[in-house]
Amino acid sequence: MSEPISAGSEKRRPAVVTNGVRVPRSLATSAAYSWRFLVVVAAAYIVLRGLVLLRIVVLPVIIAVLFASVLVRPLRALRRRGLGRGLTAAMVVLLALLIMVTVIAVVSRSVVNGFDELTGNLDQGLREVQDWFVTGPLGLERAQVEDFANQVRTGAADNRAVILSGLAKGAHVAAEVVAGLFLSLFVLFFMLKDGDRIWAAIVRLFPPDRQEAVDVAGQRSFVTIGSYLRGVSITALVDAVLIAIVLLVLDIPLVLALAALTFFGAFIPLIGATLAGAVAALVALVDEGPVAALIVVGAIIAIQQIEGHVLAPIVLGRAVELHPLAVALSLAAGAVIAGITGALLAVPATAVVTTCIRTFGEHATSRPYEDDVLVGSG
Repeated sequence: MSEPISAGSEKRRPAVVTNGVRVPRSLATSAAYSWRFLVVVAAAYIVLRGLVLLRIVVLPVIIAVLFASVLVRPLRALRRRGLGRGLTAAMVVLLALLIMVTVIAVVSRSVVNGFDELTGNLDQGLREVQDWFVTGPLGLERAQVEDFANQVRTGAADNRAVILSGLAKGAHVAAEVVAGLFLSLFVLFFMLKDGDRIWAAIVRLFPPDRQEAVDVAGQRSFVTIGSYLRGVSITALVDAVLIAIVLLVLDIPLVLALAALTFFGAFIPLIGATLAGAVAALVALVDEGPVAALIVVGAIIAIQQIEGHVLAPIVLGRAVELHPLAVALSLAAGAVIAGITGALLAVPATAVVTTCIRTFGEHATSRPYEDDVLVGSG
């Protein structure tokens, strides 16, 4: 017969004795979690610092993975025709490279032709802008406007040495970009050719009881990246076409260049399209005046609303299940850690991490996505 429990006599969790000191179990548990958390944060920081130091190698590999996730479908289509691994990989890489070179050549030609026209209208456009500040709704004094314009010109002249130094640094960065491009093409070729074999070797590095879950998580992540990039590419193309139509109607120069900037800016969530739109509005302001610039701003706002509320939900669908708050926080964290590069890679990286966490949480035991398995297989 059990003894009755007296009033107020509750079962209390026993305390823990650490180094002769008696502490509550809750405090001991919190301390255990805390130092483990600090160790994980320190390890993650060391890994990130190592990746930044090795960026000239890491970035080309990441870029190759991104391109491979998009090129997997044409690769598999060629494989079904009976072509060999090396031949199909080479054909896909050369085709992608040809498309990129063609786009760059067309855009560069547009910039050269439009820049001459824009330079010819620059002085007249600046005078029109100054007149608008005086005669427009702001009603500023002409002397104030002219003093401000003179200060801008003087500041540009005084900072010429800084500008030249920045150009020299830019040349060094350009050399790194060229080297990284060649390395990316090299890595991309072998990923397309032997992607399944490379991934199988990576999976075998994990414990046997975890290999299948790692395999499924990797394949799901690869499919997620491809779906994200294809969806963003479609929405970016629509944005670029619409802004090009607006600029053509307004007879604004640098149409192809601004459309290309809008397209690539769409790959930077939240701020990329805004920055591209600001550049387009600035060109319109210089070339056609404030009215044209306001029309461009209004068109950009309308296009972004269509993209955010109509295009993106339909095109992206459930490929990347990220809340807008998660997108904003990941974008800010990426920018703090690695600048523009971090902002570009933040959303895909967050999508991959989310996919991996979800997969391990489900304890997946089968190979999904048979139509979009890793490149190099088949």
